[in-house]
Amino acid sequence: MTPLSLAFLTTINAPAMAQVEHVHIDLADCGDRPWIEQITAAARAYRRGSVRLNAMAYVAVRDWLAEMGISAEPFLSTVELPIFWEFVNGTLLKTPIGKVLIVPDTAIELDKCRIPQEWFYIAPWQPDYILGVQVFTEKAQIRLWGYAPSSSVNRSAIDPLSRTYSLDREDMIEDVPLLAALPECPHIPVPSPAATAISTATLQQIASGEILLPRLVLPFGEWLQIIGQPRHRLDLFLACHPQRLSLWLYAKTKGIESLLGQVWQDVQELFEEGALIHPYLSWKLGWTSSAWTLRSNDTLTALQAQAQLRQAMETEDCRQAVALLKDLIATTADEGLRWMAAEYLHAKDATAPEAGVWKTRTVDLGIALGGQSLGLVMAVLPRDQASANILVRVTALKVGETLPPDLVLTITEANGHTFVQVTSRQQDQAVQYRFWGQIGETFAITLAYRDAKITETFVV
Repeated sequence: MTPLSLAFLTTINAPAMAQVEHVHIDLADCGDRPWIEQITAAARAYRRGSVRLNAMAYVAVRDWLAEMGISAEPFLSTVELPIFWEFVNGTLLKTPIGKVLIVPDTAIELDKCRIPQEWFYIAPWQPDYILGVQVFTEKAQIRLWGYAPSSSVNRSAIDPLSRTYSLDREDMIEDVPLLAALPECPHIPVPSPAATAISTATLQQIASGEILLPRLVLPFGEWLQIIGQPRHRLDLFLACHPQRLSLWLYAKTKGIESLLGQVWQDVQELFEEGALIHPYLSWKLGWTSSAWTLRSNDTLTALQAQAQLRQAMETEDCRQAVALLKDLIATTADEGLRWMAAEYLHAKDATAPEAGVWKTRTVDLGIALGGQSLGLVMAVLPRDQASANILVRVTALKVGETLPPDLVLTITEANGHTFVQVTSRQQDQAVQYRFWGQIGETFAITLAYRDAKITETFVV
């Protein structure tokens, strides 16, 4: 990653604030700029400004603390963070010196640090320090202008319209590098209170845009239950971003799988109904087959991995098969084998996080296909914290059926550039393609046959 330009004692093109030299950070050459652009573009249109503001502040402070020798971890996963910023301003960093709350603002003349009320009412989020950050989004420049202990916040004085507390500038310590010199603070985990039921109608109102600013519209206690409880928060995020694939995967690791509505169905349900072909992936692009095929150029390691997969597929002991498949997924460097093992594991144990997420929905191209429906399968496998593996498959829905020849599957990038195009052949049961993408990247899938076509957009 390209290092940040940390010009601590220089001046950026911004109004002077004090005699004290603030920390100035230039993000122009930051390696995280593509990620910031991706997650901003993936946000709901009317909240993109908030996402960009918070993402820039988070990247700048995180890397500045790293330069100062202080590790910092965000309070939520990098999958949740961009969606969280659509609702609440600020980011909590867990550091050795305590929990530091970044509060960004774009105001030119900063006289206050305005802190959303949520940060003091959700027990695990309560900060030890408040860090004021001024963001110049167009110039990609950041100023860390002051910090204060959270005890400085007067919690009896709140702006009821914005639901924020304020710290005046004179209450802030403007020599920000002193923050990095503070002694270590022991971390004491604080459990979240028990969750209460949240109305599905409320979530739908937020997701549809009927409630644009839920933190200001909903009763504060109800809003705290939604945003502060992991289960309810994921309910909300999935409702607002149903096509976000990394969120599907993250929700499964948290034991939440039934939140994608009626459109997307678990592939395993169709297997049990006998409505999909058996779960085998061919070595070749563009078709599936139940035949077991070895490749002539396989190494000894690859042959051993294939033997392990064959053993898992042939054993009658389900627990042994599951253990073999999980081990293979974790150890093989062969992506084809890994996908085969994951799909077969999903057929054996759909709850296993190692199997990833396998969802399908029916696709109807109308009269062009004579009423024949197809299945669109989206599969997501873990890769790392910043990316995910993806499989796209278009398949005939029933055993014995084939795709019409010359059905075209096209995957395009956010800029409209065609990433890949796969065309079905005579007697193909399916066409498919596997790739990986960074969290926040947008891509579209288009299915076309003769004059009919449909397009769906997804976010990694």
